[in-house]
Amino acid sequence: MSLGLNQNIDVNGETYHIQIEDKEKIQSLEVRVYIEGRIIFQKHHSYQQALAENTDKENPIAVVQEELKKLFCLTKAAIERGKIKK
Repeated sequence: MSLGLNQNIDVNGETYHIQIEDKEKIQSLEVRVYIEGRIIFQKHHSYQQALAENTDKENPIAVVQEELKKLFCLTKAAIERGKIKK
């Protein structure tokens, strides 16, 4: 099951589109930030370590969902602080 997130946030008059996609085959989340349809930031975040440390082996999807939430919060904060911009 592939997980993902798409959300727009407005910061200083600009609309940033945050897209996070699960690249299941390589156990990585890919985050992209767009302004006006143009990619201004892209990064892969491996969740292999989080899966290895998971004590609930029955529910690996919950681990990926948690990593996705963390990555979204970090990306949003970076935009709000001006670390990711046009």
